[in-house]
Amino acid sequence: MAQKFLFGKFMGVFFYQKSKHGGSTLSASEAIDMQNTYIRNCCSVDSPMSPPYPEIIAQLCSPKKEIVEAALYYLGKIADNEPALTADIINDLQKFADAKNKVSAEHKTLIRQALQVIRQKHSSA
Repeated sequence: MAQKFLFGKFMGVFFYQKSKHGGSTLSASEAIDMQNTYIRNCCSVDSPMSPPYPEIIAQLCSPKKEIVEAALYYLGKIADNEPALTADIINDLQKFADAKNKVSAEHKTLIRQALQVIRQKHSSA
């Protein structure tokens, strides 16, 4: 009998959340409050004020062709989904295409091709 009591106390201390009302179980509304608090604390939303692409633009300096191709792909997607950022992305890509010694000739060709595709998509829109 004493063992059951101690085991129950042990389980209650370590595995059950105490209720606000002093009981050993949670009500449905308390559980929902806990879930909402968890979601609010764990899921942060990036600030919409900062453009999402500067880190991607920095990847254009990578010596690996695959990274440059992926960066250009995602910049194209951002330009498609965020019309307000399209002009900035085009300007930044133009700077990389015109820059000397910043990227290799092969990467400059890729950047110019992506720039041409983005311009065509958004000039017809």
